[in-house]
Amino acid sequence: MTSLAAYFGPLRLHQRQAAVQQQQIEQNARGVQEARRDEQIARLLLVRATSRAWMDAMDRTVQDLQGGRYPDVDQFDELYNQLGEEAAAAHYALARSGIYVSTRPTAANRAPRYSGAALTLLREVTREVRGDVLRCSTEHQGTVSAEVLDLLNRIGKAREGLNAALAAHLERLNGSPLQPL
Repeated sequence: MTSLAAYFGPLRLHQRQAAVQQQQIEQNARGVQEARRDEQIARLLLVRATSRAWMDAMDRTVQDLQGGRYPDVDQFDELYNQLGEEAAAAHYALARSGIYVSTRPTAANRAPRYSGAALTLLREVTREVRGDVLRCSTEHQGTVSAEVLDLLNRIGKAREGLNAALAAHLERLNGSPLQPL
């Protein structure tokens, strides 16, 4: 009997220690998965926030032009270079985490899908608005071109698709639907 206790006692202790160790490993793995999920959520939200900041700034610039206020071209360039770099960095960080945001608009003959067309359109409208800023500031008059207004409308639609896709990814990561405020 003593020999059985001498054999099974340490074996039982080893089994308990192994079970505790396995629980710790599983708990650490869940913590790592949660941290990765939280990082990916932060990247998704950053893509949304940077494109929103760019769009808000563009709206204000267009409103200034329409109101007869002509921004300084150097300040315009500085602001939009910074906004563009921040938006691109957010998209690249998201791509590094495994979610690729296409920057090409969906072809007309293809089913509509989410894409990063908003980023491409924001770059395009920035170039167009810069031309309007240059023209208006040298002529001290003028209006925003119809092309710029059309691009802003297209950007709004592209951002709706971007936001819907980001929300779908957030729901997948959270495992539940997003609750509206």
